[in-house]
Amino acid sequence: MLYFAGAQTETKLFSEDIPLTAFPSHSLPIQHASGANVEPPDTTQTQIGPKLSDLGAVLISRYPNTKLAEVLESSAWSVNEEMVPDDPNEIAAVRLNAGDVVAVIPPVSGG
Repeated sequence: MLYFAGAQTETKLFSEDIPLTAFPSHSLPIQHASGANVEPPDTTQTQIGPKLSDLGAVLISRYPNTKLAEVLESSAWSVNEEMVPDDPNEIAAVRLNAGDVVAVIPPVSGG
């Protein structure tokens, strides 16, 4: 995870590792219809990663009492040095995998 400008100011970091287990859907056990917890099948080769659209909530939970939520509202995302279109459907379609480099790109101004 890379933070720039306002995101760096709020997190006080330039970069950090965010484990996939930080996403709620990747840390909860699967529950069988009977109510018993069961181990998920070994799908390491085919497991689908969490959505990029869920990353904002994960980051906000890691940095409470900051203005990071406000920064993220106006920021763009980059995954592996490629900008993600600023469209909620496009952002939700991006799946994250271990080793991906995600950057928060706040708006820039200049002249």
